[in-house]
Amino acid sequence: ETQEDAILVVTHGIFLRVVLAYALFGEGLTARQLRQFMNFVTFNNTGLTLLEHTPAREFPWRLAVLNDIAHLG
Repeated sequence: ETQEDAILVVTHGIFLRVVLAYALFGEGLTARQLRQFMNFVTFNNTGLTLLEHTPAREFPWRLAVLNDIAHLG
């Protein structure tokens, strides 16, 4: 993996949930699905979330890590 293959995004939980929902549901994401996703997924401060992208797949985004807080000890 090169630097160009990885992007780090630092953001707040609300925006992160919208980005995750769009990545996982795609362009067909509905307002109802987004509301349900926003209510279901929560984050701790400084939690790490990792999305992996493989363009050749039908669903190119995969949620690899959600809200990992192991670094907080």
